[in-house]
Amino acid sequence: MNLTQAQYEFDRKIENAPPWPGPERAAPALSLLDQVVCRRLNKRYPILPSILIGEPGDPRPRAECASFDDDSAYVLVSGGMLDVIDAVLGALVSGVNLSTDGRTKIPAVASPAAVDAALDATYQSWGPRWRGERVPIALPAIPEPSAAVLTVLGDSVRLFLLLHEMGHAVLHTSIEATERTHAQELEADQFAFDTALDGYGLPRDRIRTVLAGACLLPRILEALRLLGHKFPDSHPPPGERVAAILARMRQRCDSEFTYFYNVTVAISNGLRMESAERRLLGLTPDHPAVTAESLVATAMGMLIELEKGTPGETLSSAAKVLLDLCNDANAAELERASALARAVFLAPAHEDSDANLIAKIATLYRELAGTLPPKFRYTFLEEP
Repeated sequence: MNLTQAQYEFDRKIENAPPWPGPERAAPALSLLDQVVCRRLNKRYPILPSILIGEPGDPRPRAECASFDDDSAYVLVSGGMLDVIDAVLGALVSGVNLSTDGRTKIPAVASPAAVDAALDATYQSWGPRWRGERVPIALPAIPEPSAAVLTVLGDSVRLFLLLHEMGHAVLHTSIEATERTHAQELEADQFAFDTALDGYGLPRDRIRTVLAGACLLPRILEALRLLGHKFPDSHPPPGERVAAILARMRQRCDSEFTYFYNVTVAISNGLRMESAERRLLGLTPDHPAVTAESLVATAMGMLIELEKGTPGETLSSAAKVLLDLCNDANAAELERASALARAVFLAPAHEDSDANLIAKIATLYRELAGTLPPKFRYTFLEEP
């Protein structure tokens, strides 16, 4: 039996770096995709079903794709890359408060300082990993249901990573990785995001999870760029990739309300990671600057929890967080946030939107505004 070019190269690379013991972590993420969507994609891109996927036991955090003239291709995601993803996600999820039944609050297993310390350790391990050292992941035990959240978010990140590389295989056939352009990298990101959204996010009501997973991977790379890691010239700055993914999400939404409803987890995770980056760089203050988008996204996140009746979430606690953000924001961002908040929370519902949910959030928004000092109540949050 004649081997395809991809099979030959794939076997050679796996033989040189045998997978580490344990279950596969990357390939199973593809099973999340809706089969109807898969059949449609396979018909459009016949190479897709035959792409070989492997997880070489390589400590270096890397992912690669190669396609060949005989219409064969492979995708490889190293064990080191999967370890970095697991470490970052474990740190983030360990600091999340949860409620599964709407009555009982399940506190985070790690403090904000412990989350930052875990992220710091992961970023600092990047150099040793690239030198070929396998660095163990040290995280606090994460019990259920936090462990279930970690699994879902991890699957979403791995799905985006695989689909990005597969996007290169179907869109940029026979183009060497070093010859790809910034535009082609962004095109592969859009292929990955759209496929994950249409094949997993929409069918399973996991839109926020898909977006968070898509943004987390380039956010990890952005942290490393800030800390001095040099990426290939063919790759756009990771921050540009995050911005493009968020812009694509905005295009896919029918209103600003829908966009901010879906973006809360992605922005929250990004802010937490940026805080860790600033601490490592010795910047003061160590928290990110307040932007109009982060302020409105934070407000939306708190309003969602209030609407759900999440234990421990009250108007007074939400108002304190929002007031702190307002005081930290500069005048220009506050002015932008004022206009953006009105467009998000006070605009009429789109005909395809959930009018009942929008009405509930709008009511809570006005109640939240009523708890703030007059200078914000009347000039920032309330309708003129």
